[in-house]
Amino acid sequence: MALQKTHIARPTAFNGFIAPVDIVIPFHGQYGKVADLVKSIFRFTFSNSYRIYLVDDHSPNKEFGESLNSLQWTKCIRSNEQLGFGGAMNLGFQQTKNSWVVFIQSDCLVEDTNWLKSLGDSLQNLKGQGVRMVSPRTNNPLGDERHEVLKFKKEDHRQDFVLTDIPLPMYCFMVHRELFNRVGGFVKSYPYGYYEDEEFAYRLNKHGYKQGISGKSWIYHEGQSTFKDLWRHDPETLKIMEDNKDLCVKDMRSIKT
Repeated sequence: MALQKTHIARPTAFNGFIAPVDIVIPFHGQYGKVADLVKSIFRFTFSNSYRIYLVDDHSPNKEFGESLNSLQWTKCIRSNEQLGFGGAMNLGFQQTKNSWVVFIQSDCLVEDTNWLKSLGDSLQNLKGQGVRMVSPRTNNPLGDERHEVLKFKKEDHRQDFVLTDIPLPMYCFMVHRELFNRVGGFVKSYPYGYYEDEEFAYRLNKHGYKQGISGKSWIYHEGQSTFKDLWRHDPETLKIMEDNKDLCVKDMRSIKT
């Protein structure tokens, strides 16, 4: 078991973004989707070396997470309680070592051999415009009606672009780890999830940073699979998550520039 080694990629290019990347995947249940995502990363990621950090957010089946540790280039961390999306991401981030980190939701799939390199290239290309966080194109960004403009087909390649008036939904994104120190800390952890993307985008903006979309990177995203299971088994969780809006507004009002 080679948990201390980074996956050595077979390079497909000799220029552009070639740095090693840590990939953080939080999950609660959704075992089949997690397995499919990991397999898709192994199948399509050859441009950069990487390590995968899976964060089991106190799923019912403890053995599933333990079994993931048998995979090369993969480490699974289990929380002692259900932390929610933001808390699970932070737990995974604390394990990472590389300068560049990608966070990806468990109901995504990689279908593009240069998805990782393209994210890094776009982040560097947009740096001069203040961008410090970038996501791939996707079929399903979720969010609200404002985010319909972010829906793309896989074949709809386009130029990188900067977001100006909407927050970037956190289905998948790349940052340099130093960003969190510069903007006053990690992504907020609200009960279960919801609105952490709004708060973080607001904080980025207040510190003079922006978000962007990579025109050449693409990720498939099913969307809300974990939350739908939570709502089905415990409808009260939806009300709790909707109340996160008030927590988000309170946090944004407390931000000082």
